[in-house]
Order: sequence, then C-alpha cells, then structure tokens
Amino acid sequence: DANHTDKLYPSFSISYDHKYPSKVLLSYSLKGSYTHTDKEGALLQENSWLSYTHENFIDLNPRVKLTVPIGKKVSSYASVNYFYSNSRQHYVENDRRQDTRLINGQAIIEAGANYNVHRNTSLTLRLQERVVTTDAGYGSGTQSYFTPAVYMSYRFLRNNNIKFGVFSGVYDPVLSYYTAEEKRVDDYVVRVGNPDLKLMKPLGVNLMWASA
Repeated sequence: DANHTDKLYPSFSISYDHKYPSKVLLSYSLKGSYTHTDKEGALLQENSWLSYTHENFIDLNPRVKLTVPIGKKVSSYASVNYFYSNSRQHYVENDRRQDTRLINGQAIIEAGANYNVHRNTSLTLRLQERVVTTDAGYGSGTQSYFTPAVYMSYRFLRNNNIKFGVFSGVYDPVLSYYTAEEKRVDDYVVRVGNPDLKLMKPLGVNLMWASA
C-alpha cells in the first residue's frame, strides 16, 4: 500500500488604490494562481490496483471596489468581484482512463455600509448578488443567489472586541463532486460524483471574541 503526491503552486497578486477628495477610495486588484498535482496510489495484494492522477487548476480573481464616506459615522461601499476557476484532471486506474473538467465563474455584485452607532459599537450591512456558472463537461448551467449579511461589533475594556454576524453564501464547486465516473480514494472507498449537483447556499451565524 503506497501513496505519493507532488504539487506545484505559483501565484501572483496585484493591487492599486486611488484616493480622491473627501476620502473617496477606488481600489483595483487582480489575484491568480496555478496548481499542478501528480498523485500516485497503489495496493499490491489479492485485489491489487494502481492509480495515477494528473490535475491542472487555474484561478483568477479581478476586483473593483469604491468606498465613499457619508458624514462622520457612515462609510458606504460598492464592489464587483469575479472568480474564475478551471480544473482539468486525467485519472488512470489499472487499464481504465478518464478525463474530467470543471469550469466555474462567479460574479459577485455587492453594496454595503458601516455605521458607527456609538464610540464602541459599529453595525455593518451587506447586500450581495451572486451569479454562478458551472460547466462540468456535461453542459453548463447558471444560477443566481441573493446572499445578504449583517454584522455588529462592540469594543470594551480597551482592546477587547465582540463580533456577531448573520450571513449567507454559496459553496464553491469541487471537481470530484461532479465526476460521474468511479474514482478510488483508498482501499475501501470509491467516489462517484453527480454532474447535476446543485450548489449549496448555507446560512451561518458567527460569534467571535478577540483581545489584543
């Protein structure tokens, strides 16, 4: 029984901020990465098997954000964020071969504001729309999600903070969940995905205390 994995992971990040009068801020950023994975697995017993996985993964994330203060207590913002990922995998198990892919594009349009309720208390409201396109090689589909959030922060005893939030989002798709062919994970588990899988939209609650 043997397993071996090699990975290559170069990445880059570029950002630029431009300040206008009245503390208006326009921000640009571009991030990206490339991941190359080679994985080998083997079981040399009565029911022996050999497997090899070759995967290339690319992701890009351009973003534009405008921040506009309103008076002394409110800071508003609007942003457009786009996530693109392309995963291609070649899998061989004994004499069986399969090639799979997953292309995902997610546009996030967001607007929100932070309100300083009191010297030690702030409230943040986020309105967000996500448009997600997924192509697993069996046809592409596009879905839209409304994912708002609200957060409250309270500072006490100098540098102690309590933060509470209620938020919603969308889980990013994973290639292995969409692959219809069988793929051996280990000696006892064989994974089979679903090409028609729908994205999950979770609702979460977050409570955090921080001290510095």
